[in-house]
Amino acid sequence: MFKQISQVLGGLAVLISLLLVAYELKRNNDIRVVESQYELLSLQTELRSMLADPNVLRVVMTRDYKSLSEEERILFMSTIMGWFDLFELVFLAAEQDVLSEEQFRAWNVAACNLPDHWLAAFSETIGPDTYMESVVNRLNECVDGRQ
Repeated sequence: MFKQISQVLGGLAVLISLLLVAYELKRNNDIRVVESQYELLSLQTELRSMLADPNVLRVVMTRDYKSLSEEERILFMSTIMGWFDLFELVFLAAEQDVLSEEQFRAWNVAACNLPDHWLAAFSETIGPDTYMESVVNRLNECVDGRQ
C-alpha cells in the first residue's frame, strides 16, 4: 500500500514538474516576442527621428547618389542600411513566428513602399550575401508590382 501511494505521489510530482516547465517555456516565449517587438519599434523610432532632420531627409531623398559628397554618401548609406536592417529583422521575426501574419503583412506593405532609388543604391552595394540578396529580391518584387 505504501509503495502504491509513493508511486502515485511520484507520478504527480513528475506531472507537476512537466506543467511548470511548460508554463516557463510559454512565459519565456512570450517575453521573447515582446522583446523582439520592442526592438523593432525602437529601431523604427530611431530611424524616423533621423528623417526628421531636414539635412538627412534631403540627402536620403536625393535620387542621384553619385552627386552626393563623400560625407553625404555615408549618411545616405547608413540611413538606408538602418531601414534595411529593420526590414531584415522583420523578415527574421516573421520566420520565427515572433510577428503575427497581420503584423508581417503591415511591415511588408511598408517595405514595398520604400523609395525606388534606395533599392537601387542598396542593390549596388551589397556583396554575395545570400540572405540579403533574398531581402533585396523581395523588395525588388514589390517595386516591380508597383509598376
